[in-house]
Amino acid sequence: MTSDPVSGISRPVSAPPTGTSPVTSGATTVRDTVLTLPDSMTLHAAGTDLGRSGRAVAHACDTDRRQWTMSTHLGLHGSAFSAARRREEDTAVLRRTAAELITGTASVLLRVAEAQATLEAELDRILREAVVLGLSVRDGRFVARTEEGFTVADVLNDAVDAIKREGILLDRHCSRRLETFLSPGQFNEDRRRCVETLNDLYTPSPPGMPLPATGDLSAAELHRINMRDASPELAALTGEFPGMVVLETGDRHLVAAFGDIDSASSVTTMVSGVTSATPGEVPGVLERGRELQRELGGAVIVWNGYEAPETLVDGAGDIPAELGAVAFRTFMHSLSERCGPGVVQSVVAHSYGSLLVGMAASGENGGLDADNIMFLGSPGTGAATVDDLRLRSPDGRIAASRGTWDPVGLLVSERWGWHGPDPADPAFGAEVVPSTGGHSGYFTEESVLGVLRDMQHR
Repeated sequence: MTSDPVSGISRPVSAPPTGTSPVTSGATTVRDTVLTLPDSMTLHAAGTDLGRSGRAVAHACDTDRRQWTMSTHLGLHGSAFSAARRREEDTAVLRRTAAELITGTASVLLRVAEAQATLEAELDRILREAVVLGLSVRDGRFVARTEEGFTVADVLNDAVDAIKREGILLDRHCSRRLETFLSPGQFNEDRRRCVETLNDLYTPSPPGMPLPATGDLSAAELHRINMRDASPELAALTGEFPGMVVLETGDRHLVAAFGDIDSASSVTTMVSGVTSATPGEVPGVLERGRELQRELGGAVIVWNGYEAPETLVDGAGDIPAELGAVAFRTFMHSLSERCGPGVVQSVVAHSYGSLLVGMAASGENGGLDADNIMFLGSPGTGAATVDDLRLRSPDGRIAASRGTWDPVGLLVSERWGWHGPDPADPAFGAEVVPSTGGHSGYFTEESVLGVLRDMQHR
């Protein structure tokens, strides 16, 4: 028997699967298969040595220049002296160029070493978690010994895959910088083009008709307009969810409400995470919104207005959240203007959706037109503490919950996480709501629902 590190429940431990080894003995195999560059200490030592050599060459150039200048002041002259000095000046140009190349290489290696050290620290943390959970290693992958550990092993393997991808990108960046020594201006231009390409990739088509900031068109009228040219898939969803009001629609873009946003005294907007925009997952997201409205009353909006990542590995990036945050701020501003200041606006951000909402509520971006936020199963919000977030209400509440069996807990801590510190850690400063379930169980947790009900009232 062994005691679970989270719950303390004793569980039987079966023998490791054939061909596996404990993580403690397989850690080297995992590291070797994940990180392609040499370890950070080796990179740092090479960078330090090269930097020292570059400075020595530069110092020698300066010394020679001073000696030739002194010789001139002492009166040395003549054709032989002049020819020797010209040759020395030509050589000095080459030596100074060499010094710049050496110190430039050293600078690249030291920066790469720092980034590599961060990846190593993340990988070591995952390996420690795997040891605590009693996982084994087979062919460089984590293998669970019990059925309860299968989900955790999958999450850890996805995290390792993300680190591997970052390591490959770091290797390519290092190679390119060493080969070309691009000027900062050219490097920034290449980065700008790269970001523009990623923006085109992750930016969904805008809705055919954004939510108006006034009530000139009722929600029912907006629904009729949006359904005029509805796709067969959207028509099927409205048949599956009678009473659902379509507020916005577009290519992989759906914002729908349960309850009347024009008469409700409180509106809760739900933002989901990875796979939430995948056609096969949309009905489940809508069902979650419908059930939440039944529990809370008022109106509940399911906001699927961004290109959500389709896999956990894709969820390691922040570009979809950053672009989605802009659209969500615009939507919440229109919603708040439409409903008026007397209607309580709350946001429920689940999983990767919490990063999007955190970015939208960032004080640096002007904050979010909402009174309350609840983060559920968050891999990080992009904020260091709750003080980095800003709401429209000075008495607004920011709460967070992480379930005892939620594997996302393996990806965040008090100071570190895929996208920032854990908002459900007391150090973050949010109101901590206890939860005993897994990643998808928050919406049936009475502790979470109780806080959300309280948020409906000022």
